[in-house]
Amino acid sequence: MVRWIGSCVFSVVLLIPASLLAQKVKVSDFEKTDLRGLKTFRVVKGELTITSEELSISEDAFYGWVKEYVRNELEPKGYVFTEEAEADFTVDYVAGSYNINRNDDLGRLGETPANDPAMMDRSRYWTQSYSEGLVVLQIYKGNSRRPIWEAEGTTNLHPGQVQRALAGLVAKALRKFPKAVKP
Repeated sequence: MVRWIGSCVFSVVLLIPASLLAQKVKVSDFEKTDLRGLKTFRVVKGELTITSEELSISEDAFYGWVKEYVRNELEPKGYVFTEEAEADFTVDYVAGSYNINRNDDLGRLGETPANDPAMMDRSRYWTQSYSEGLVVLQIYKGNSRRPIWEAEGTTNLHPGQVQRALAGLVAKALRKFPKAVKP
């Protein structure tokens, strides 16, 4: 029993970093943007499009997660969250998922030995279906719609792990966002 528990813990320790490695984040830093004087921020409800039947997430729940994770990343950097429309900068998002189907012809025998002579000339096919998620975070100065900072991230989505994947994407995306400049 102890051996079984040990192997389960070992498997979990190996799988968690592997799922985080499947995340890709690209940050577009606008170098000429002056971020001095920005102190307060707000998070607005963005757009969410889910195409997978397995992933049913309400827009309000997703917005709550985004707001929580953005606050967790920006508040330690010295920024102050506010619900007011007069915030110094606004964080907006666009998120969605799409299904990917990959298949390949492995050729004759398909790397599998034939157990029947009639199977010798048949091709074998490989198919994989999965969902991938995309999140784009944009930061605007004041109420303008001109972005001063942007990050785009993708990750493989598994049912029940959307919240954890989103937390990782937001953390990676905002890792390079500069700290608040103290006056």
